[in-house]
Amino acid sequence: MGKFIIVEGPDFCGKSTQIDMIDYNGYYKDNNLFFTREPGSFLPKSVEQCEEIRNKILLEEHTPLEEALLFAESRFFHTEDIVRLMNKYKDVSIISDRYIVSSLAYQGYAQELGKDIIYLINKISLELLKKNNIQIHCVKFNISEEEWLKRRAKRENVESFDSIERKDIHGKVLDFYMNNEIFEEYTKDLDMIVYPINANASAEEVQKEFKITMDNLIYGLN
Repeated sequence: MGKFIIVEGPDFCGKSTQIDMIDYNGYYKDNNLFFTREPGSFLPKSVEQCEEIRNKILLEEHTPLEEALLFAESRFFHTEDIVRLMNKYKDVSIISDRYIVSSLAYQGYAQELGKDIIYLINKISLELLKKNNIQIHCVKFNISEEEWLKRRAKRENVESFDSIERKDIHGKVLDFYMNNEIFEEYTKDLDMIVYPINANASAEEVQKEFKITMDNLIYGLN
């Protein structure tokens, strides 16, 4: 069985940049590998539905509950595709830039919906994973508030924020990812192994640590 790997962390922590820096089609060409993301999907069967929902999430304003429900709807189609591919191909690895941990962070904790409602509206997706014996491997980018503010300031000068990035919730999002007690309380019901990455380091140092972690996961060393 392959690996379902999710990459998590607050906006501006550098996770998407680090994912893009690895040439998965080249370096990992001998492995069955799919890269995808949330909100949305890059997987073949779910891409159209999920990307349509992604646009609604990021381009329109929503209440926390509306936002969480849209994520859950997209995640259901996305998870169906993840399960299909992992059952179809031997030793496939699927890497997703965000999954349910982000809903627990952004809507559950930071916008105070609580974890119970996030688990409830994502129950079908989580049961699909459990039924197919798919465990979540979470690569979590840890970043200090000081470093986060520096990176956010750089981003602010070059492009506009989406509807979620515009919300004044970054303090609580950082608390969720950086406070182990909060993170573990909200994620303890997931079948998940966590692999921390020090995102405060330089891009080159982060890339080295990230690549070692991904190598170990994809090649089955862990």
